[in-house]
Amino acid sequence: MTTEAERGRQILLSYRKLSRLVEVKQERLRALMESATRITPQLSGDRVSGGGAGRRTEEIVVRRVDLERQLESSIMELEAMSARIERAVNAVPDLDQRTLLEMRYLSGASWPRIRAFLSIAEATSYRLQRAALASFAAEFEKVDSP
Repeated sequence: MTTEAERGRQILLSYRKLSRLVEVKQERLRALMESATRITPQLSGDRVSGGGAGRRTEEIVVRRVDLERQLESSIMELEAMSARIERAVNAVPDLDQRTLLEMRYLSGASWPRIRAFLSIAEATSYRLQRAALASFAAEFEKVDSP
C-alpha cells in the first residue's frame, strides 16, 4: 500500500478506535450508576440507617463525575473527527472510491459485500481501495479542523 493510502487508512481506523473507546466509557458509566443505585439510598430510594455508606457514596460520586468528564471529552473528540472525516470522504471525487470508503471504514461492511455492491472483482477492489485511501488522505489534509 502506498504511503498516502496507508496514512488514509490509519486516519479512518483511528476513527473506529475512538468510537469503541466512547462505547467502553459509556458502559463504565452505566455500570457505575448501577452500583451507585445499589449503594446510595438517595439514588435507590431505599431507607438505610447507620453510617459507613457516606464515604463510599462520596467515592462513587467523584468517580462518576470524572468518568462523565472523560466521556464528554471523548464524545467531543469523536464528533469533531467524525465531521472532518465525513467532509473528506464526501470530497473524494470518484463515486466508487467514496462508496468504498463509506461502506468499509465508516460502516464496517465486509469485502464480499462491498465487491457485490460495486460489482467489481477482488483484484479491482484492492486497486480501488488504494486509490480511495490516497484520495481520502489528500482530501483530509484540505479539510479544515472544526
